[in-house]
Amino acid sequence: MSGQLDKIYDAVVNCDKEAVTDFVKRAISENADPLAIFDSLNAAVKSVGNKFGKGACFITDLVATAEAMKAGAEIIEPLILKQKKSIRTLGNVAMATAEGDIHDIGKNIVVVMLTAAGFNVLDLGVDVPTERIIETIEKSKPQVAGVSALLTSTVTAQEKLIGELGRRMMRGNVKVIVGGAPVTKEWSNQIGADGYAADGPAAVNLVKQLLGVE
Repeated sequence: MSGQLDKIYDAVVNCDKEAVTDFVKRAISENADPLAIFDSLNAAVKSVGNKFGKGACFITDLVATAEAMKAGAEIIEPLILKQKKSIRTLGNVAMATAEGDIHDIGKNIVVVMLTAAGFNVLDLGVDVPTERIIETIEKSKPQVAGVSALLTSTVTAQEKLIGELGRRMMRGNVKVIVGGAPVTKEWSNQIGADGYAADGPAAVNLVKQLLGVE
């Protein structure tokens, strides 16, 4: 069975969605444990994520690897739920690009790298209203909420979120982290965020630190 899992791993690293789909289906037909398949998918993305962090591959490689991984994950997730098994996770994180901002490359990288590191990530997308982020915090109860802003005109949405959480007596329910090209550590401190990350690897380390996990 390790042969099929190795093929799945290689297909993800090579960004080959069709091969991933084919090998995952074959592994299932051979009664492979869905969690073992997930671990192989996850390990492949983590490997590429580590290379990206070292500057050994490009953003496009990382994104394409994530898409290949998703192709396999979509097949096995129903099986995992059917068996009532849970995917091992270090914690739950919600990620969004600030209201008024449609840039998503930075957010997507953080989502991929957090997922590869073992976190369950809820990606809310781009141009996300503050109210929707708050509703997500209320309903899904992520331990960390990350807000990315790539425009100087949208960084204020990060401050607005923290202010609204405070006014609703919810600030203690979630750790808020911020990032994006115009965002700085000083801005993070000024608005009362729980942390600032300049890139994907830094975001992973920050979330681990905030949640006390390795």
